Amino acid sequence: ETLPALDSLRKAGKAKRIGITGYDIKALRMVCERSPVRIDSVISYCRCALHDRSLFDSEFLDYLESQGIELINAAPIAMGLLSQKGPPAWHPASDELKARASAAARYCEAEGVDLAKCALAWVLSQPRITTTLVSCVNMEQMNSNLSVLKNGLSPNEMACTASLLRQWFMNNTHWEGAELEKYRAEKAAQKTKRIVFVFAASAVALALLAALRKKSR
Repeated sequence: ETLPALDSLRKAGKAKRIGITGYDIKALRMVCERSPVRIDSVISYCRCALHDRSLFDSEFLDYLESQGIELINAAPIAMGLLSQKGPPAWHPASDELKARASAAARYCEAEGVDLAKCALAWVLSQPRITTTLVSCVNMEQMNSNLSVLKNGLSPNEMACTASLLRQWFMNNTHWEGAELEKYRAEKAAQKTKRIVFVFAASAVALALLAALRKKSR
């Protein structure tokens, strides 16, 4: 229902392009393939970064290129995972991946380089990734991002980036589906609690009813 409605706005000149986001790679491709209207762009989060290069291995990028759909690669810092500060508490990455990212940050600190800067530069160096969406919370981060874009990395920073890929981010690791599984587990646990509560309440009610009947006799 939503896509045809957006297409009507596009035909009326009230919108220029239609894009989709918020799903994993498989779901994004399925939407593109089944959509009754033309999809112009797709935003994919955290699937082309130091910790996870599977965007290149999934054939999704090939598909987008063959269909003329623009890819916007978002979150090259992996929502704070690839930073000196580390990820926020809500970050869905596994404890194992967080530990590797923390070790990588300590290595970068010892070498006098910034992990986030290396992570951003690596993404910007990928020729098939034409658009990268990165956020910043202050001018210091903005200036650092612009410096990477304009000046690239120093020889030491490039050497550190290569070491990061060899030592801490050798394999693709992502968290797609982890939040959904957690949500389903929580809902299942809540359902179980409700069933137990209803059962207990029913048992208490039956016991009271039996007691009242016995007393009435």
